[in-house]
Amino acid sequence: MTLLSVLCLRHVPALTYLHIEEYLLRATSKNWLIINDGVASHDSSIGGGGGASSSSHLPFHQNDLPRPSPTPRYGDSAGIGSTAILGLGGKLHEWVDTHEAASLNVPVIRRFTGGGAVLVDTDTIFVSTIMNDSDAAVAHVEPYPGPIMQFISELYTPAWKGLLTLRENDFILTNTNKKFGGNAQAITKGRWLQHTSVLWDTNVDVMTRVLRSPTRRPKYRGTREHSDFVVTLKDVWDGDRASFVDAVLEAPMRYDVRWSCAPEDAREVLKAYEYARAHTNVRIGSKEVPL
Repeated sequence: MTLLSVLCLRHVPALTYLHIEEYLLRATSKNWLIINDGVASHDSSIGGGGGASSSSHLPFHQNDLPRPSPTPRYGDSAGIGSTAILGLGGKLHEWVDTHEAASLNVPVIRRFTGGGAVLVDTDTIFVSTIMNDSDAAVAHVEPYPGPIMQFISELYTPAWKGLLTLRENDFILTNTNKKFGGNAQAITKGRWLQHTSVLWDTNVDVMTRVLRSPTRRPKYRGTREHSDFVVTLKDVWDGDRASFVDAVLEAPMRYDVRWSCAPEDAREVLKAYEYARAHTNVRIGSKEVPL
């Protein structure tokens, strides 16, 4: 039987989340399912959720984080609350319009995982799966992005309710050519991480202004801009946001997979939080990109 240590968060800022994610991948030996329901801005306070999606949370206190600036750095506040996240190997100028990002007050973070660029905010849900590649549940999965994506697609098929399909390593809305989020992987010796940013809702105008259309695109996308290429899950999901989070949590149970929320998990999470605090302003792993 496979054990997944479950960590459910709410409104954790993107950079903090990425540092927690990287710590749990590199410094622990457990399998993890991590959900962050809503990505707070850089300067927001963060904490755990409630109800079915609150298996555990970090002991955050509002004073642990920087206070919000009283006014935007620039004149346009439309992008406040949004964060652009760029893959490890992506060239900044090819993926992000830095002038627009600065004018819209959108910080840019380079993550430690691969992939392209995504714009996230409080209406984005992060879902991350960290596995030991020797575990019985994934021993058949080759440690490469394609096979990992295929496994994740099958793992969460019940949660998708037939709405979502894997195509060219992207999750898209079934019977359409529209994408509802972004994916990234990190593969280390003996372990891998799959990260999906689910767009429950999004500000397409800010996304179109900040994110450039990449030179290399999936065939199904063609030449479409973000406004014609992206769909939000709230427009197609039969239920509220909490029901989607619950569906993701329940999906692995159809396999020989069980949750683990043991006290030692909480200790690992506390270590991850301390790591995130210590490295938020250090140029290693995921970091903010100066504009």
